[in-house]
This record gives sequence, C-alpha cells and structure tokens, in this order.
Amino acid sequence: MRDLRPLLAPTSIAIVGASSRLNTVAARPLENLQMMEYGGALYPINPTAQEIAGIRCYPNLEELPEVPELALLVLPAQHVLPTLESCAQRGVKAAIVISAGFAETGSEGAQAQVKIREVAQRSGMVICGPNSLGVLNFVDRIPMTFGSVTDMKDWPGGRVSLVSQSGGLLVGLANRAFDAGVNINYAVATGNEADLKLSETIEYLAEDPGTDVIVVIIEAIRNGPRFLSVCDRLLELGKPLIAYKLARSKKGKAAAQSHTGALAGSYPVLQAVFRQRGVIEAGDLDDLFALAGACAAGRFPTGPGLGVITESGGAGAIVADRADDLGLTTATIGKDTASRLKEFVPQFAPEQVTNPFDVTSIIAQNPASVGSMAEAFFDDPAVGGLLVITAGSGEPGKARMQALLDPIQRSKKPAFGVVLAGSSATPSYQLLRSNNIPAYHSPGKAVESMAALWHFARARERHKARCKSQEKTVASEAKVKEALAGIGSAPTEYDAKRFLKQCGLLVVEERLAQSAGEAVKYAETLGYPVALKVQSPDIIHKTEVGGIRLNLDNAKAIETAYEEILTRARKAVPQADIAGMLVSRMVPTPLEFVAGIHVDPTFGPLILLGLGGIWVEVFDEAAMCPAPLIPEDVLEMVSQLRGAALLKGARNMPAVRPEEIQKLLLTLSEIALASQGLLSGIDINPLVPTEDGRLMALDASLFLAHP
Repeated sequence: MRDLRPLLAPTSIAIVGASSRLNTVAARPLENLQMMEYGGALYPINPTAQEIAGIRCYPNLEELPEVPELALLVLPAQHVLPTLESCAQRGVKAAIVISAGFAETGSEGAQAQVKIREVAQRSGMVICGPNSLGVLNFVDRIPMTFGSVTDMKDWPGGRVSLVSQSGGLLVGLANRAFDAGVNINYAVATGNEADLKLSETIEYLAEDPGTDVIVVIIEAIRNGPRFLSVCDRLLELGKPLIAYKLARSKKGKAAAQSHTGALAGSYPVLQAVFRQRGVIEAGDLDDLFALAGACAAGRFPTGPGLGVITESGGAGAIVADRADDLGLTTATIGKDTASRLKEFVPQFAPEQVTNPFDVTSIIAQNPASVGSMAEAFFDDPAVGGLLVITAGSGEPGKARMQALLDPIQRSKKPAFGVVLAGSSATPSYQLLRSNNIPAYHSPGKAVESMAALWHFARARERHKARCKSQEKTVASEAKVKEALAGIGSAPTEYDAKRFLKQCGLLVVEERLAQSAGEAVKYAETLGYPVALKVQSPDIIHKTEVGGIRLNLDNAKAIETAYEEILTRARKAVPQADIAGMLVSRMVPTPLEFVAGIHVDPTFGPLILLGLGGIWVEVFDEAAMCPAPLIPEDVLEMVSQLRGAALLKGARNMPAVRPEEIQKLLLTLSEIALASQGLLSGIDINPLVPTEDGRLMALDASLFLAHP
C-alpha cells in the first residue's frame, strides 16, 4: 500500500498554472490555501508572472528552491503530461490533476490518460485525477481545490472520510455533512482515476487512525478483487463503509461515462457485493450522513430486536412497520424488563406492558424517568438497540433528552433519539447531536439507520465465519477439475449434467442415444413417458429449432420424433455437430428454479438462485452472492427472494428441504472457485423439487472460459 500522506497532508505545495485572475479555476486553489492560512510553503508556477497574491512566482518546477511534496495542476490538458514528467524527475511525491480533457472526451483523451498512469507507475508518484475537483483536509485546514471553501474555517475536523468519484459533489457533500452534525477529516475526489483509484484510497483511509467511517460516491469499481479485499479489511477493523452508487440505470450509466470516462458495472452485482461484504448502501444523498452519524457513534446492535420508548402510538406503529420491512423486529421484552417498566405505568392503564412502550403521560410529569426506562431496555437480552421517540419541544423536551445521556453513554448498545417536532425541538435535537447520539426527525429513517448498523454487525460475524471455515463442500477442487477435464472443448447439455452429477448434484435420469432404436431401448429402461432433446454444442436454444419433444409414451412416437427433430435441427443449423439425442425421464414440474454461476468481469464468480418457469415473469429476480459462500450467505440469498415462501411448499407443491438448497449453492460455490479460468458460467434451468424435498436439474449448460 502506497503512502498517501503527501497527497492528504502535504508540507509544501506547488500550484502549476496558478493565475492572478480572480475567481478563475487557476486562481482559486492559491486563494483557498491563503484564506485557510496554510502553514506550509506555497509555490505558484507561471512563466508570465513575477508574483501572485503577494507570493513570489516561479517559471517552472526546476527553479523552485526545494522539491514540493505536492504539485497541484491547473493547466490546459496538453500541458499536463510534460508537467507530470517534470514532477517525476524532480521527485515530487504526489500530484492532483484538476485539468480536464482526458478519458471523458474520447479515445485521444483516453490515450493521454494512459500515459499519465505510466508516469505514476514509473516514478512511484501518487497522481489523483485527472478531472479531479481536488482534496480537502479538514483536520489541518488544507483545501487543495478550486471549489468554494469559504465556510471551511467553521467546519471542525472529524472522524468520517469522504471519497467521491464525482468531483462536483465533493464540496457540497462536505457542507451537508457538517449541517447534519457529521464532521469530515478528509475528502478526496478521485476524478478519472488514471492512477489513484477509489479502492486504494479507501484502503489507505481504512488504516488511518483518525478515520472511523468512510463514505463513498461510486460511479464504477475498476478493481473488483481489491475492492473486496478492502471491504474485508474494514469488517475486521469494525469501520463501516457507506456507499451511494451513481449510474444505476442505463441512462445513469451513460451519464457517468460522459462525466468521468468510466464504464459503470452491473448494479445488481454491486448490490450483491454490498450485501455480503457489509457495505451500507444509501438510497439517496440525503441518507448518507444520517447513516454516517449513526455509524460514527461506534455502537452496533447486538440483535435484530428494537426497544421503543415513544410518546406517540402512531410513531411506534411506524417503527414496527418499517422494522418488518428491513429485517428487524420490535423485541418481545422479558418479564424482568416488563416488571421494571410497570412502575412507570399509571394505575388506570392496562396491566400488560408492551413494546413499543407508550409513555405519553408519564414523562410529561417526570421527564427524568425516561433514563430509567432506557436502562431497563438496555438490560434486556432481546433488545439489540433502542429508539426513544418524543415531541421534544421546548425545555421539557430537552429535559427528557438530558435524562437519556448517561444511560446511553454507559451502554454498548446503540440508541437513537427521534424528535418529532420541528424548530421548537431544536434544543433537544442539538443536545443529542452534541453528545454523539444520532438524532432524527423521522421514526422510519431512524429504523433504516438501525437496520444498516445491524447489516454491518451481521456481515462482521459472517466474515469471521468465512475466515474460519476450512471445510470442503461436496465438490472438492480436485474432483471439479477432474470432471471438467472429461467433458471436452464443446460441452452439450448431457456433458453439463454429467459434470454436475460428478460434483454431487442430483440430475434427472437420462441416456444419450445415437439412433432411434437406441432411444427406444433407453426409454424402455427409464420408463415411459420420456423427453427427447437434440444434443449439439452448436444448438444452445433447442426449442427454437424444434429440437425438443416431450411426453413420448411409446416406441413409435419416439422413432417418429427422433427423425423429425434430426431433420429440423439440420435444416435450422446445417453446420451443427450433432452428438446424438438425449432421452430423459419425464419429471413433474410443479415449481421451477434457476441456479448457476456467473463470472462477473469485475468481481469474479457469483452464485445465483431464482424462481423459474412462470415465476420468472411474476418476480423477475434472482439472488446473487460472490463466491465463496458460507451457510449464512445461503440463508441471506433465500431471504432475498420475494417468492421464498414457495420453497416451504404452497398449494400442494412439494417443499424443498433447507439443507438441499444449502448443498446446491455451496457446491456451486466450490465449483466456481475450483474452475476459475476454466468456466465462464453454469446455467441450471429448470431445477425442480422432488417429492422427498431434493432439488433435481432437468437442464443445464456449461460455458467454457476462452483464453
């Protein structure tokens, strides 16, 4: 890992292309640094000026009295490369290229950007950009940008770092963070990423002792394995990564390409990575710093059960509804907790104490009592985190929040305050935030943040299990490679299912026939009725060429179908190499699934599971998860399917045993890892449940990787 300190906190800065023309891109970096009273040496470089803003100006890098740690380039694009060459020759450690006109402009700009990368690789210099808005260091007050930072003096340094591939969002988001009570330490706009990439920046900040939480704006992940590795490291360190993905749709993707020259990857694949690796995804920019504030408090739920103290029954109902949507629940409190809370219930109230705990009249009379209530909830093992909902208006509202401070600070469980009122509750809201307690105006948003923390906590546990797990699934690496070696260079459906069977999966009984007579013999062995399917590596979609006949129940029907299929296949694909006809036992298909392996060009092998048949059109979804999988990942995948209840059996359909789903997906995971570089994918479609709850492959395809 390279040292990014010279980029983030340089002791001296050369501004190449500095200008004295006020309010221009070339003038603002020096103006910003002077305004923030930067304590290091500043060296404006412009061959046509003697001094700029009262500072001596130099004609070039070679004439500087010392080698600056950082060069900030605000030059026309055609001058960037020779300037970087000069920086490399002088031994400059880092550079920020604000200049645009590279990969975002087309092939010529992309070629110039490649040369920038070559300079960095050859010299070891860290280059941020091109087309970068710059870098902001709030800890040391160093604004290395042309953006407006007039309020930077009022923004204290914090423990949240911000990395954005969209430079235009950088300064605005930093401002919004501080408005939300979240203090930033570093903010980096990586731009076109000729050299310094998003993943490397996150990797460095992960090890930074001053960073507890990292917020990222993502247009594209360029190095999937490195991103996965840094996500794992963040889980080990207990530092949450909060992401907002730009360019989710096709139109958004096109906008990202024009903006930074980056091709954004598949959004569903990235979501699968986020789920497995504990990355907290923000649905909107407005959510970023509410999530960051919750994470920065440093407390994570011990379970999915929420304790709720509320002045509003309606707000409590909102919490319960939103919790159900997000995989949380309102905890069923224990007898001891109920007994402790009972003392705060008026005599006229019902005997039973429930959660959410509605305390409208109680804390109005005794604001301090909310502290004792919170302690009771914290002590309950069923409660993983606590929400306290109050109108919060005026001094009474502030007194209630004040009573919460000590119990919350003593507890290791997270607690959020929800202040329902607006401006009249500002003192309550600010009291919570000033004490590092996440505060919200919306009960639903508070639940979303708690769910995000629970997602991260669970991902940490799954990561530990993944690291400890050394067990092999049914398909060992040696077995997979041996099975692959026997299928040849052009596998048919028959080869694919034979391979899956060798790896331990259940496939339909079938035989490969070379003649009509042989097909009849096999049908009589398997038992009528049977299906007949043409086998050729050149015919992937057999139905389209009339290559399938189903429910054949006698010898004559098989002989006729054999000749008809052969004739149609040869007419449709004259050059097809036909390996024979597959004779398969007909199997009932009350419920169909699809499963397989997809090798993503960025993140590598992913395991897929979805509902097939008519349910494809109804649900149009598939759960994905990067390999390797552990049993907890399988449970997560199944829970993602909206039709997951069908697996338990519905309308006389057979139920699928959970261990069979686990066996299927873990075996595919093992195959995916063992076949890297050999297979580009596997499709099993359809996959059907048997009467005894197993899963049987009726059709499958293997896709070999090309060198």
